[in-house]
Amino acid sequence: MPHSAAELLAARLSEKLGKRTPGARLAELRTPEGTKRVIATEAYQGVELWDHLKRIHREGHGADVLGELLSFKEGIAEDMRFSLLIGDGDRHPSNMLVLPNGELLSIDFGMADIHPTHFTYRHEGKVLADGTDSPWHEHWKVPGFDEMPAPESPRFREYVLAQMQVHLDWSVFQLYRHLGGFGQGVAETFLSSFHYDDFAEGVARMRSALRGDVGDLTRESLEQFRSIAPDVFENYRLDPELTVRLLETRLDVMDEFFQTIDQRVMRALQENIDGGTRLQPVSMRRRAVDGWRLLSPPPVRLVFPRAARIGRSA
Repeated sequence: MPHSAAELLAARLSEKLGKRTPGARLAELRTPEGTKRVIATEAYQGVELWDHLKRIHREGHGADVLGELLSFKEGIAEDMRFSLLIGDGDRHPSNMLVLPNGELLSIDFGMADIHPTHFTYRHEGKVLADGTDSPWHEHWKVPGFDEMPAPESPRFREYVLAQMQVHLDWSVFQLYRHLGGFGQGVAETFLSSFHYDDFAEGVARMRSALRGDVGDLTRESLEQFRSIAPDVFENYRLDPELTVRLLETRLDVMDEFFQTIDQRVMRALQENIDGGTRLQPVSMRRRAVDGWRLLSPPPVRLVFPRAARIGRSA
């Protein structure tokens, strides 16, 4: 599966931005069958934000959780900006690590929407481990589009904006469902605190840092992935030029998108409060995700210590 291609691209873009995410590189793995080229990712010592908040909740009250969340607001906003660039709405407290120094680290971008076969987050046609149809896939279609328009289409920009909203809807859902157990109003208060000012400066930095470099970074990353998994590259129709156009367009519309972020978040939040049938509760979701991971692991993944890449410990 192309999870590793998305992880590799996310790592390259993060490095260019100076953002803390686990790095990824090509490495050689010696096995009894011979030497294999693999993608290696960094390992960090840290606690999932989800587990960190649960500990705070056990030791105190809901107000303590809200205060802790607000202390991480800048890091969560940064995660949101980057995830919308790479096209990954699967952002929740288990995909963020609290490091020993208190910094928030974003992890797990394997769901990033970087090519046509990610049109519905790869959930369309998936089945759970017990063989039942996935109840998720219908919620991933981009409203108003039966398929992704060609990049030269006059509707491509409109599609990208709508697609970013789908990713944001999923992020809001994830946060709402996870935070809802910490007390009435915790999720709503935290999510409604986001405004354009929380994103404007970061979006400007992102556009300045990546302007002119998205194409080269994307092509290099996907070509590296092709070198270790050519069959996967072809089977999933990875198209570096299409990925470049997707990321460049997302970068172009990023500021426009975040100018109305408060309205976008509140609209997505209201859908969850109203009790719609968008997705499953956390307990159901966890079981489903475990099943999908078993069905679709990355081609090869090797974890190496942070010190091995940059010469010092975390």
